[in-house]
Amino acid sequence: MQWLRALLRKVFPDMAGDDIESVVADRCALDDGVDSGSDDEDVRLLSTVSANDTFRGVLEAEDFTEIETRTEKAKKRAIRKTMISARADAAAKPAGKAKAAPKAAPAPSSSSVAPKAAAKVPAGIDLDIPDDLTAEALSIYCPQVPGCNLSFEKLWHTRWRCTYPASEAPYSNTATVHSVEELWPAARSVIQWAWRRHVIYGGLPSHHECLRD
Repeated sequence: MQWLRALLRKVFPDMAGDDIESVVADRCALDDGVDSGSDDEDVRLLSTVSANDTFRGVLEAEDFTEIETRTEKAKKRAIRKTMISARADAAAKPAGKAKAAPKAAPAPSSSSVAPKAAAKVPAGIDLDIPDDLTAEALSIYCPQVPGCNLSFEKLWHTRWRCTYPASEAPYSNTATVHSVEELWPAARSVIQWAWRRHVIYGGLPSHHECLRD
């Protein structure tokens, strides 16, 4: 929780060390399974910290990695609570009279049946990702510097994200994926973005043939 300590010292320079540790202990309780009821608050706090340029000067690259991890955990807890609450509400409702099943509509004629569109995978649905297209497998094509990370997000979006330890925004780039066929083109685009940032900060261009236009 070094990121939180650094943040508190930045925002509250006069805050006592014991008070800082008390706040850190309260936040750590979330990881131990304590239901604080503040998951939505945590998501807003962590997202604000991650997006605010003011905190870039006091936090390290690994701090932002921890912030992203904790944000995802808080989102999962919030979703789980919502689902549990919905099931409890449904179980508490009195059972009503069974409704008669609606009559089946007549089958359409073959001439009126429209061709089905190609199926798309909605955001947040897992894809069957081949072993050679996982984030771990494709990370070898990224600039090999600390803070440059490739990840595949599946909770709120189905997309690639690549981060680069820049001194100013943008700090990451994303590309949404709707099907397995889009996995490599989308990953390639965010990796190419990371290499462009790498060159801006004095690094050499990519030597990977598969990343050249």
